[in-house]
Amino acid sequence: AEVKFTTTQQQNAGVADASQVTYDPPFTGAVVTNVEAKLEQTVSVKDFGAVGDGVTDDSVAIQKAYNYIAAAGGVIEWPTASYRVDSTIYFSENTKTDLCKSTVLGSGNVSFASGYLSGGAVIANYGTANTCDKASIENGTINNSNGIAFKLTNFRFYCYIKDVVCLNVAQIVVADNCFYSRYENLIYFRSEEHTSELQSH
Repeated sequence: AEVKFTTTQQQNAGVADASQVTYDPPFTGAVVTNVEAKLEQTVSVKDFGAVGDGVTDDSVAIQKAYNYIAAAGGVIEWPTASYRVDSTIYFSENTKTDLCKSTVLGSGNVSFASGYLSGGAVIANYGTANTCDKASIENGTINNSNGIAFKLTNFRFYCYIKDVVCLNVAQIVVADNCFYSRYENLIYFRSEEHTSELQSH
């Protein structure tokens, strides 16, 4: 199938406004839109500066992506890589996370926690009545030495965590008031090194 991009905009040095470039999907019955609208359908953590080299702490960049998507909701993709995340990532309702088989490297912290949008940033909803409905995380690995993979509060209607491998965590899920949420195919593995480390504490 052929994807067509067209524009009637005057070209200057090969640059065109994405909102003025037509995107014609190669699917029967598909609706023509523009490139800007198409690109806004999903958000990548790399759009906000995440490096994904397994060394650089990408926490701030990734949280910016979740703060952005929180206003209207949508999908956040983590292009396949290893992301070092030394701080908790807070996500809000109507946010779907596709880890795209990436690995999230933690340092004993909480990797993901439910939250709500406040003043332009997503903050923890623990201890509040704020809900985190219609949210999900799937398709990746969390390697967090003695940390917690997911801390969830009021994570309820149409919410799920699935297809996630959790390595070396102390706990996979800490949940409070999370009825109706689903947890599918969560695989836990702890290396002998980390088991010994935990027992010595």
